[in-house]
Amino acid sequence: MDVGFGNHLSIRGEGGELSWDKGIKMTCINDDTWTWTTDKVKGSAEVKVLINDTHWAAGENAKVKAGKDISLSPSF
Repeated sequence: MDVGFGNHLSIRGEGGELSWDKGIKMTCINDDTWTWTTDKVKGSAEVKVLINDTHWAAGENAKVKAGKDISLSPSF
């Protein structure tokens, strides 16, 4: 997702080091792809993506099992 120059995506959630109160800034790896990686989740996590850690993505939270990758295409 291209969020525009000077903006960033963050991730909030439950599981591992995630929190619903404050997001973790994701890493931009090209014009429209962002990533976040952790080895702190045990079992599973529930996540939501935000723009600039203030604007929540629409829709349901995403769920991911530890050790698995997911790909999201959030809409705002």
